[in-house]
Amino acid sequence: MLSFFYQKMALFSAKILQYFRKYNKFVAQINKNFEKNKIMNKIQKILESGSNTLLLINATDLREFFNEFKKTLADSEKKNADTRSIEDKKNYFTAQEVCRMLSVSMPTLWRWANAGYLLPIMMGTGGRKKRLFKKSDVDQILKKR
Repeated sequence: MLSFFYQKMALFSAKILQYFRKYNKFVAQINKNFEKNKIMNKIQKILESGSNTLLLINATDLREFFNEFKKTLADSEKKNADTRSIEDKKNYFTAQEVCRMLSVSMPTLWRWANAGYLLPIMMGTGGRKKRLFKKSDVDQILKKR
């Protein structure tokens, strides 16, 4: 009975230690972000003042700034790519959607593509290329009908 109690206490202690480590990492991250914000505010004030100021930056700080800048830029590019893909979906239709909208079969759609009546655009890379049709081209055909 006593060994069971010690096992439970050991598990409980391990969990507490685990949560404590996570808490310490969280606090350290908050402090790091706070320090970064203080530094960025100081740099922004220097830039806004318009004065000629000589900044002395050590290699470690410059490397950290560059890595942070790279990460921010990559996150921004990813966000923009996601936004572009959402916008592209609004401006393009898949072959199935076009067939449904125009009430034609898939072979008819491909004949139109071969004849140049409704040309698809290849989007994607490698084996994941998709044939998409511009919304404006489909709208023109719908207006003609």
